[in-house]
Amino acid sequence: MLSESDESRLHRQYPVFAGLSDASRTLMLEQCDLVNAEDGQVLLEQGGFADRFVLPLDGGTRAVVRSSEDREITLDRIRPGDCCALSASCLFGACPSPARGVAEGKLAAVTLPGDLFFRIMDESSAFRRFIFGGISRRFVRLVETVDRVTFQTVEKRLATALLERRAPIRVTHHALAMELGSVREIISRHLKTFENRGLVSLARQRIDILDRDGLQGLLKGVKTKGNGAGAVDD
Repeated sequence: MLSESDESRLHRQYPVFAGLSDASRTLMLEQCDLVNAEDGQVLLEQGGFADRFVLPLDGGTRAVVRSSEDREITLDRIRPGDCCALSASCLFGACPSPARGVAEGKLAAVTLPGDLFFRIMDESSAFRRFIFGGISRRFVRLVETVDRVTFQTVEKRLATALLERRAPIRVTHHALAMELGSVREIISRHLKTFENRGLVSLARQRIDILDRDGLQGLLKGVKTKGNGAGAVDD
């Protein structure tokens, strides 16, 4: 059940709900829940069934696929105001989740029961556009992810992973390696190269971006300060 303050937060992040009928708004107050999770907490197992639609208010979620060798690839990230394509797709298809849903940062989210999700879909054209538009954008992002994993170097994939995160970046080299389908030693060498170029600053379980333009330049093939010295070609 949501409090009125929770409902206000939801409407600030998701104005698409503003035009709902009084009956649907009442059902949302009665049937939705506010959930909290710590960074890294598993919200939905790969192969599990989602029965609720997730609407982050603070923090975010990450959809990851894990191999039998315990390597991970991040397929998508959801932030407040975004459409969670993973939970929406599971609800539409009544199928097991193709990925694991994990909290990223300290998460606070409203969860919408499946039956109410479909009721609002039927009632609100604005909500339908929000959902289908979100799924379409996530499909494009998925294609971009496949392109990165298949064709891009580890250096470019690492730069992208750093740019997608909010500051301060609190993550271990091992976790980044798992996410990128690499190994810790290679990721650590690339991060040290980034630090030598003045792109990032490294500390224990923390990475600070010093030069976002420089990291963006790596993705476009632009040479940065110190490029070529100590570079790694893995």
